[in-house]
Amino acid sequence: MANAYNRYSGVFTAPEAGAYVFSWTMECDGFGSLFTHVVRNNEVLGSIATDSSKESEYRMATGLVLVLANKGDAVFVRVHSVHQSTIHSSDSARSTFSGWKIN
Repeated sequence: MANAYNRYSGVFTAPEAGAYVFSWTMECDGFGSLFTHVVRNNEVLGSIATDSSKESEYRMATGLVLVLANKGDAVFVRVHSVHQSTIHSSDSARSTFSGWKIN
């Protein structure tokens, strides 16, 4: 499955049909909130909320989805339009998007 993930666009393109698992972890800044979705093509498959809106500490949340994908389907993380933070990543905590085929 080499080259299925484009590190510049953040899009995974399924190289073959099958069942895939995707996990994503997002960290928001202090006094912020962040809502993200995992999307296949244009369909929202899962969402998480990371909320630190009332405190200065950064917060993280993780989501996990099982996706039945067809060859060529695009899967990616999308930030919901209602948010008050940016995706944060540092040496002490990483925001991530990962996946693997299970069959």
